[in-house]
Amino acid sequence: MVVTLILLLSIGGLLHAQEGSGILLSSQINPQSLRTGLRFTLEVPLPDQNLPVQDAPVVGPLVLPPGISLIFGPEVTGGTSPGITWYLRADRPGWWDIPGVQITWGGREYSLSGQRIGIAQDREGFIPPVLEWVVPTQTLVEGQSIGVVLMLGKMPEYRLPEGLQFSQPQGALFEEVSGLGTAVSNTLGGITLHRFPMAGFILTPSRSGGITIPGAQVLVDGNRVAAPGVTLTAESLPEDGVAGGAVGSFSLTSELSPPSLNPGDTAVLRLRLDGTGNLNFLQLPEPQIEGSQAISSNETFRLTPHEAGYRGYREITYQIQAGQSGRLQVRIPSMGWYNPQSARIEGLPARVLTADITPVVVSPESTDRQGLRLLPPERVMEYNLLFLYRRAEAYLVFIPFLFLGVGIRFRTRRRKPRVRPKPGKVLAGMAVFIALLSGAAMAPGIALEHQAGLEQSHQAFLEGDYTASLEFYQFLESQYPENPGVLHNVGVIQAALGSRDLGVYYLGQALRRSPRDEELIESLRVLQATSGLDRQHSIPLVPRGDSLFILVLVSGSLLLLFIPLWFARGNPIKTVVTSLLLVVLAGSITGIVLYDRGITEDMAIVRGPQGILKKIPEEGAADWLALPGGTSVRYKTTSGTYVLLETSYGLSGWMQTQQLIGLEK
Repeated sequence: MVVTLILLLSIGGLLHAQEGSGILLSSQINPQSLRTGLRFTLEVPLPDQNLPVQDAPVVGPLVLPPGISLIFGPEVTGGTSPGITWYLRADRPGWWDIPGVQITWGGREYSLSGQRIGIAQDREGFIPPVLEWVVPTQTLVEGQSIGVVLMLGKMPEYRLPEGLQFSQPQGALFEEVSGLGTAVSNTLGGITLHRFPMAGFILTPSRSGGITIPGAQVLVDGNRVAAPGVTLTAESLPEDGVAGGAVGSFSLTSELSPPSLNPGDTAVLRLRLDGTGNLNFLQLPEPQIEGSQAISSNETFRLTPHEAGYRGYREITYQIQAGQSGRLQVRIPSMGWYNPQSARIEGLPARVLTADITPVVVSPESTDRQGLRLLPPERVMEYNLLFLYRRAEAYLVFIPFLFLGVGIRFRTRRRKPRVRPKPGKVLAGMAVFIALLSGAAMAPGIALEHQAGLEQSHQAFLEGDYTASLEFYQFLESQYPENPGVLHNVGVIQAALGSRDLGVYYLGQALRRSPRDEELIESLRVLQATSGLDRQHSIPLVPRGDSLFILVLVSGSLLLLFIPLWFARGNPIKTVVTSLLLVVLAGSITGIVLYDRGITEDMAIVRGPQGILKKIPEEGAADWLALPGGTSVRYKTTSGTYVLLETSYGLSGWMQTQQLIGLEK
C-alpha cells in the first residue's frame, strides 16, 4: 500500500514537471467551414492569465502547406485573454496539414499541436481548365518537322501550374523548344479567361507509320488536369530526289571566291541553305573538289522554332588550298527536298564552280636582281651531309687512341725510361684518318645519274616553265630529303609560283642544314623581306655538323694521347696544348648540339595568305590575331585540331593544324 502511494505521487510530480516545461496547446479555425478563396484565422489561446504584452513571446516558424498562404501574423494579444493569431487564406482545395509550433512566453514553454484543415472547392462560377496538344497537321511524312504545343486554356489568370508530366513519343525526335504558341484572352459574361502555351516541342518522325504523342497532365489548384494523347500518321518519304532527307521549303546558294588565285592561296567556298523545315535533321550536299583539297570547314546556323519545323539557315564554309597552275573546280551535287505544302519534290541541279589558278610569273632577270635564283646543278651535287655524329660506328675511331693512351700511362707508371712516342707515326695515322673523313664528306651528295635531270630542270626554270622544274626537284627531295641544295631550289621555285609560304619553309629547312652558307642566308633574307616578314625566329648560324664532328674526333683523339703524357711529366707546353684541346672539344660538342637542335626543333610556318590565332582552342572562339603566311612559329602542345604556338614577339595562341606547314617534321 505504501509502495503504491509512493509510485502515484512520483508519477503526479513527473506530469506536473512536464506540464510546466512544455504545455500542450490547441488551435481554433474561424470560420470552421472553408472553401477556396476565403480568409480565415488560426487562433491559439493561452491558459495563463495576465501575461505582459511588453514581454514579447518567441514564436517558432509556422510552416504552411501549398494550399494555404499567410496574409498576416503572428499577432500577439496579452492581458486577461492572451493568445496568438495568424491570418490565412485558403488557396487550393484538399486536406492540408499544418505542423506544430513551439512558443516561449513569460518564462514558460508551449507546444502547439499540428492540425489538419479541409478546404472545399468553391464551385460557384468555377470553370475547369483545359489542357490539350495542338498540332498543325494530322498527316506528315517521314523526316518532316512540325511544331507541337501543349496549351492550357480557361485559366482566370496567367499562372504556370505545377507538376507537368509528359512522355516521349516512340519513333520520333521530340525536342523541347521555346517560342512556340500564342497566348489568347477572351471575355465572356464579365469573366476573362486565358489560353497560353505550357510547353513547345519540335517533332520529327524517324520512321513511317503511326506516331502517338502520349497524354500529359498538370496540377491546377490541387486538381489534376490531363490532356489526351494525339496520334499522327507519318507517310514514307519519296526516295527519288530526296537523298539528304530534306522536307520543307528551301533555297540553296553556293559561292566560290576569289575567282582567280595563285598556287598555294586559300579559296573560300560558302554553301548556304535557307528556308523552313527540318533544318536540324537534313544533310547538306558534300562538295567534290578537284585539283585541290579542303583544309578546314566551319558551320554556322540560326534556327528559330516554327510550326513547320525550324526557320532560318545553315551555312558551311570550306577553306580550300589551291594546287598548281590550272583550274580549281568544285562540284556541288544536286539537292532535292519534299515540299509538304505543294506535295512535290523540288530542288536544284548539280553545278560546277570554278576559279583560275594563275602562277605568279617571275622573270629570271627580276629573280636574279632580287637574289632569288637557283643554285647551279654542280653546286647542288656538292652538298653531302653525312650526319656522322648520329652514327655509332663513327665513334670507333677513338678506340686505337684510347689503347695508345692507356699504354703510355701504363709504361710511365712502371717508371720505365722516358717514353718517347713517335709523333711521325701518330701524325701520319691521323692524317690518313682525316683524309678518309674529308674524302667521304667531299664525295658527291647526289648520284651522277641525276646530273642530266638537274641541268634540264635548271634550264626549264630559266625558260619560265616553273611547274616542270618543280616536278623534278620534288622527286629529288623524296630521294635526298636532307640535301640543302635541293631544299633551297624547291623553295625558290615555290616562291616563283606564288607560294611564298612554302618558299620560306623550304629555304629555312635548307639553311638549318647548312647554316653558314651565304647564298642560303641571302635567299631567305630576300624572300622574307619581299613578303613583309620583318621578324622571325632565328636560326643558329653554326658550322655544319660533319665539320664539327671531325674537330671532335681530332681533338678527342689528341686528348687521349696528351692527357697520359701530361700526367706522366707535365710542363707548361703540355698544359697549354691539353687546355686548348679541351676548349676545342667542348666548343665542337656545343656546336653540334646547336646544329642538330636547329634541324629538329619544333618549328612550323603559317600556311596561305594568313593564319588566325585564337586564345581558346574551340571552333566558336573569336579570332584574336592574324599572322601573315610564311611567319615562323614555335609549337608547344596540341588540343584536338589546334596547336599552341609562340611567335617571335613572345605572343602565344592557338591555331588549326591545317593552317601550318612543317608539323609533320
